[in-house]
Amino acid sequence: SGSLARFASLGGWAATDTPMDAFRAGLLVPPELVVYSLTRVQSGNLDWQDVIVVLEAYRPNQALFRRFALDPHVQTYLDENYRAVLVTEAFTHYVRKGMAMDGLQWDDLRQAMVNLLDRFTKTGIEGGYAGLIDPKTGLRYERAITQDPIGDRTIAMRPAGSTPRVGTCLMRLSALTGERRFQDAAIAAGRAVVCAQSRDGGWPPAAKLADNCAAVEPPESPQGTSDNDSLDEGGPAQAISFLLSLRSANLDPTLAALFEKSARAGLDFLVNAQNPDGGWPLKPSAGDYSRYSTLNDGVTTAAIGILVRGFTEFSVPRYRDAALRGVQFLLDRQAPEGAWAQQYDADGKPVAARAFEPAAYASLETARALQVLIEFYRLTEAPELLAAINRGRDWLLAHTVGYETWSRFYEIGTDRPIFGDRDGSVHYQLSEISAERAAGYRWIERFPEVIRSLRLAEAANASVKRIPSAKASLSRTEAADQLLLDRPLLRAVATADGADAELDASGMISTRKLVETCEAIMPALELTGL
Repeated sequence: SGSLARFASLGGWAATDTPMDAFRAGLLVPPELVVYSLTRVQSGNLDWQDVIVVLEAYRPNQALFRRFALDPHVQTYLDENYRAVLVTEAFTHYVRKGMAMDGLQWDDLRQAMVNLLDRFTKTGIEGGYAGLIDPKTGLRYERAITQDPIGDRTIAMRPAGSTPRVGTCLMRLSALTGERRFQDAAIAAGRAVVCAQSRDGGWPPAAKLADNCAAVEPPESPQGTSDNDSLDEGGPAQAISFLLSLRSANLDPTLAALFEKSARAGLDFLVNAQNPDGGWPLKPSAGDYSRYSTLNDGVTTAAIGILVRGFTEFSVPRYRDAALRGVQFLLDRQAPEGAWAQQYDADGKPVAARAFEPAAYASLETARALQVLIEFYRLTEAPELLAAINRGRDWLLAHTVGYETWSRFYEIGTDRPIFGDRDGSVHYQLSEISAERAAGYRWIERFPEVIRSLRLAEAANASVKRIPSAKASLSRTEAADQLLLDRPLLRAVATADGADAELDASGMISTRKLVETCEAIMPALELTGL
């Protein structure tokens, strides 16, 4: 039922030999399959021809048969008309081909995305964007209206609602449409990222632009860090990645050189911000938990990844060396059981961060660490890396709390799922914490990052040569699956021609909502045929 429930938003009929799975997921089963019993199968009252007739008549959106062996004729029909979204030893879960765009027109989605970005870019300041804007008052905020408003020339640089993410969306739409105005808007976003960069090469979460951004040059080989710079949510890595993508976009050589210089200053910042133990902090000069080496929100793993890209593009040894120190940090901090925590103090011990984030082993951070180690194993084939990968994989497999579902945190010493609250209390039941925290954090989930790490670990154990093809296959599968999950959003945006798709639930103009909508729609436009 967990697998069917994952795509329950598709609605419609579900063909299954275990009707209760569908009912638990809130799905309808064709009446002819409601009684799918061994007696009917053995007596011939439900043979393969009957099943195919039902599939033809009802065109169920999902099909999952796990009680009885499938007849080869039914198997062939499913392979021709459905796409496998999950394959296990016990069953294969299918979704009808073409479901993602069923009833949707490519041109409608494209025009909705064009309308949305045409409208949203008007909120920009020299190519940079606030995290939130109140349409009634015009007040701008970095992340939440509970914070103080930011100035008219201050832009958001911290994910999820960041200027680099908007710029990346603009680049994708420019490539899709060929329309120059979106490339120009992406370049303007890149210039804003350069203008927002500190003299140490990093970026604060909310960055005030200079009075004349056109005159701003990136810093030259920065040597230190600033109290204002932040690595929260992997922000610097995302900014650098955007700049490097712009650099490679066949732009004017002067622009390409500007973006390269800024990206390299950002890479230098990451080298300078690295802790002595090899990890990276949320803020390099902070005095509280923010100074700890942090895996939460991809801080350390994102830094390692972008430094590897920097070394690949520029062959600068210090980028490679910092990345290797980061990998050694991951190896040193892995628990004997195989897991990682969210953050570690200078003595290498797991420590708490925010009040609701206790010191604990963490499934999501374990998965992110594994993905970094798998990539380095692909490059080096070092046996100690594979051993660490297998320990992490085994820990994740042993700690599911439901079908392909994990708790975010597990108590060190007991491995029981735990949940934190704003007052610092720790609980063993999600229902015991405040409603605000229960709804405001990824406590229990089918974490895509965990699924990906397990699939890649499987490939690594089979052969190093299988890792690249496994990554490519996973990317295609994840994109196609996400299209199915996002189908209600696609339909809503296309039907409304993009109107109000940037507004959050409170009616605020939200950069995060904009980029999440873009990241849902663009694959539907780019990956036609899935």
